Amino acid sequence: MNAKGEAPIYCRITINGVRGTDFTTGIFCKLEHFNSKLQKIDQDEIANLKLAQIAHKINTIYIELTNKGIHITPGKIQEYMNGKKHLGITLLQLMNQYREHRAKLKSVGEITHSTYLKCEIIIKNLSEFLTETKQRTIMVENINARMALAPRAKKSWS
Repeated sequence: MNAKGEAPIYCRITINGVRGTDFTTGIFCKLEHFNSKLQKIDQDEIANLKLAQIAHKINTIYIELTNKGIHITPGKIQEYMNGKKHLGITLLQLMNQYREHRAKLKSVGEITHSTYLKCEIIIKNLSEFLTETKQRTIMVENINARMALAPRAKKSWS
């Protein structure tokens, strides 16, 4: 209980009977106002929206991990909730997927070997650039124009 006589609301993720570690939602309420069956707070729409948002985020992570074929545990969902892991894709992962796509096109004769090599050179240069600018794990959704203006190493980028 805090000084206002409110208790924190904790969240516990359980999957197939496996319980995860409880974590705080950052939301407080008087004990008599919390409806544990409905997982809502009486007369507090804003707090209820926050609780719904947390539940939505958990469900979204669960669905995304399921779609990727990843074994799901409560702890794994919490890692994504806490930002320790990301659902998105890095720029290098995206470029490697593109490389695979281009390799398939080359194998069926839709592009030439020299066209495929251009793709390889671009990905190699991009990888070196991201390494030297300490941006190897940059997520696609975080890419912006300023990224390209990062201080470059002495190497020329061709």
